[in-house]
Amino acid sequence: MPSSRPSQSDENELRALNQRLISILGSIDDLVLVLDERERYVEYYQPTDKPELYAPPEQFLGKHISEAGMPESTVKAHLEAIQRYRQTGQPYQYDYQIPIGGENRWFSAKISGLSDLQGKHSGFIVVARDITERKKWEQQLETLSITDPLTKAYNRLRFMASLEAEIRRSKRYVATFSLVMFDIDHFRRSHSRGGGRENSQFPRDIRF
Repeated sequence: MPSSRPSQSDENELRALNQRLISILGSIDDLVLVLDERERYVEYYQPTDKPELYAPPEQFLGKHISEAGMPESTVKAHLEAIQRYRQTGQPYQYDYQIPIGGENRWFSAKISGLSDLQGKHSGFIVVARDITERKKWEQQLETLSITDPLTKAYNRLRFMASLEAEIRRSKRYVATFSLVMFDIDHFRRSHSRGGGRENSQFPRDIRF
């Protein structure tokens, strides 16, 4: 009766393949998390130049996503992504935030499925890239787009958006709201008296 054990050459080939995969994973800038069918972390691979994780591996390996000690919002993002994949069978892209090293870091993640040797679904793989710097730039650009650079007050674009939102809310709840406008006496005269730094500070002092 032929033996079902793999031959020495098969084992060597598997070791070589495993080593190639490890080398490939080590060369990318993404964090890779592997979960089993029951949504438990079973493996992870991280970039060599980014050694920090949210928690030590022993805190999350073998545990369900909800038991890994992550913030509730992060757990919710992962579970919703898994649910979306279960429903569609298609890879799903999502962002999540998590504190690492005393700083809130943003990650863009993509979840897809894993199959065993028989082609049966056996788990999930999450590939996550740190996009914190990109998020910071996006937030700065958003702030610049809705604020006046001199006074740091909201600009006309933000004012109109807020006004339209309040009008919709008043209609929805059949309620009234007030819009108060102030006329600043002698603004031009007071503004022109200053110079340089004082000229810029005056509008900031009177903003609400």
